[in-house]
Amino acid sequence: MRAWTHVGRISPPADSRIADWYEGADLIDSYVVQLPPLLTLDMVSLAHIAFGARPLWIELLMQLRDAIMKPLGVKTREELQSISDAPQRIAFFSLVSEHPDEIILGADDKYLDFRLSLLRTVEGSENLLTATSVVHVRNRLGTLYISVIRPFHKVIVRASLARLARPVISDPC
Repeated sequence: MRAWTHVGRISPPADSRIADWYEGADLIDSYVVQLPPLLTLDMVSLAHIAFGARPLWIELLMQLRDAIMKPLGVKTREELQSISDAPQRIAFFSLVSEHPDEIILGADDKYLDFRLSLLRTVEGSENLLTATSVVHVRNRLGTLYISVIRPFHKVIVRASLARLARPVISDPC
């Protein structure tokens, strides 16, 4: 029995609905966390807990990202949230698809295409959640953007998943 008492890095899961995005990705990573045994929320609620209300330090990093990247033509979080083509948003990501065991969020721009999968799996008595991020850059601006945000991305995803490992989480809805 594996004890995922913390967020661990793993290989991207082959059974994710974004597995077809893996080939040729410019950024791909997966992290897993064990959910508390009584946490039976749906995938949208889990995504809201992980990526909705963020701690101050993440919010400050995101404000810095917006301030640096906006002059280069990268959409800010506010601009992404105002795009009306998405039926639902979680944080500034569009809800691409929702399934009982997986939710896929995304953001596409002229410089890159991004997908984030949250995949719930059960291994024995363990209720696991894997976050997989996949990015395909479209141009040099996308390459620059990924090289700048890569270290912060890893820390933010791990911290966001760690929020789900806490024994008591209230439903955000």
